Amino acid sequence: MITDLPVELVSDISAYLPLIYRPATLLSLALTCRSLYSVVFPRILYRDVRLTGERQAISFLKSSISGLQTSDGTNQPLSQYIKNLCIESLDERLEDEPKHSIAVLEELLSLEGLPNLMSLTLHFEDDSDQEDEESNYSLFLSSLWKTLRSHCASLKAIHFSNPEYQLQGEVIEEEIFSSGLTSIRLHCDCEFKDPEAQLNFSLLPQSLEILHIHVCELDFFEPVKGSLFDCTFPHLRTLILDQINLSMKSDLTTAFWKRHPSIERLEIGEQMYGSWFDTFEDGMLPNLKYLRCDPNVAQILLPHVSKTLIGLSIFDTFGAQGPYLLRKVCPGGFLPALKSLSIHRHTRKSTMDQKGSGWSEPAFPEHENASRPSVTGGLYLHQKQTCEVFNRFYIAHIAKAAPQLEELELMGTSDETLAGLTASLSLLSGLRRLIISSPDSYLPFFGSSVEWKEYEDFNPAFASHLLATQSRKYTPQSFAECVTDLANGCVTLESLTFSDKAGQFFIPGGISARVERVAERGVVRRMRRIKAWGCIVGREEEW
Repeated sequence: MITDLPVELVSDISAYLPLIYRPATLLSLALTCRSLYSVVFPRILYRDVRLTGERQAISFLKSSISGLQTSDGTNQPLSQYIKNLCIESLDERLEDEPKHSIAVLEELLSLEGLPNLMSLTLHFEDDSDQEDEESNYSLFLSSLWKTLRSHCASLKAIHFSNPEYQLQGEVIEEEIFSSGLTSIRLHCDCEFKDPEAQLNFSLLPQSLEILHIHVCELDFFEPVKGSLFDCTFPHLRTLILDQINLSMKSDLTTAFWKRHPSIERLEIGEQMYGSWFDTFEDGMLPNLKYLRCDPNVAQILLPHVSKTLIGLSIFDTFGAQGPYLLRKVCPGGFLPALKSLSIHRHTRKSTMDQKGSGWSEPAFPEHENASRPSVTGGLYLHQKQTCEVFNRFYIAHIAKAAPQLEELELMGTSDETLAGLTASLSLLSGLRRLIISSPDSYLPFFGSSVEWKEYEDFNPAFASHLLATQSRKYTPQSFAECVTDLANGCVTLESLTFSDKAGQFFIPGGISARVERVAERGVVRRMRRIKAWGCIVGREEEW
């Protein structure tokens, strides 16, 4: 019997059981008997730890240090079960604490308190009012990297965001990033403090599987040292680049894509200028499953990669560019594997010509209409219909291009009746999750949402403007009414989320609800508020 095995062996066996996607497997083992519970349950509880704010972080880390110091060797200290640690919202120095969380974390590491740590994520918050050097996290980060390398042999991933004071000297620190990491994420929305700050791509390890670099205002100082496109990462699966001014030549980028056929997720974000895909060819990126880009990049890539995509996110579209790219640019106007789609559409008109912004086609070709039933609101008509806003025709074109979608994000305004929305959404027979824009974003999907209690702090003057200018075809008076109406009309819908920013994975400022029905595909019985998540398909590796 498994209970006859040594405790150490049972612990090792449980380490290989899935937790994140099928937690019942490990939980079932833990509940088998008391002896297995004591061995397995800590692995469930402490494998992934997320700490929010200085106070919670310091309290947990100090408790872990105490656990190490008082351990008699009979039971493994709980901190040693931690594999993934995230500390977020490091936004203030506590007056009643002599050390901040980074220093306490380093102390725990030096005591061998996190020997099995595989992933460390640090989310900083900019506090421009703090001038005290003792509040400067960068004074401790360099030392932290050395400690990590010395005491965490299993470390494979380093993720940190908004480290304002760290952006001095070489941002990619040789002490940590020259080791055998497989995942590096640097996300910074603040200015560089030092004109000499550099991103030295030559330090990146060849073992990388995930590389995510987002640094605002990086181009002001031309701080890139070493060409990314000279690098080779044999196992690279995810490449995310945003707001980096990289000097490049088309022959270098072509060679780079040819050297990296293993890429499955590619995100080319905002303000990424240069010859990225001018000579892109069939056969490049054969394994690409998730793509995020603007319409210009989509115009080049979709003819070559649309058949393999399961996730697609297009930002900065104008008018009908979304349907145009799906129906006109993709071969056959069809994406056979696509399960997740996100489209951000500007409400204002562009001052420049935007290819496809005025595109239109019949909702269904005439030869198809005979076999298709009519839908409320005249959804299927022979004449050309505009789809320059999020109306039933826009969504109908999406359904034609990707009828198997499971999640859909529409960031921009709607101009449609409830019947038109639900009829077109129902064309997506497998749609489970819908994400739409809130008043806190560019412009809300529904203008009336500015009056909901969830957005009671919204700018009153702007709210009045929106109510006067946006469509009044459907004006839900509350979040609950909106969820109920859309879910009753689209019987496959499981959750509805209002997001304040396009393309987010986790949405801290969003509101979301899960729908419970009286029966499968039946009317809504009630809704339950949940954490707000954006599109997930193709991005499951994020944590």
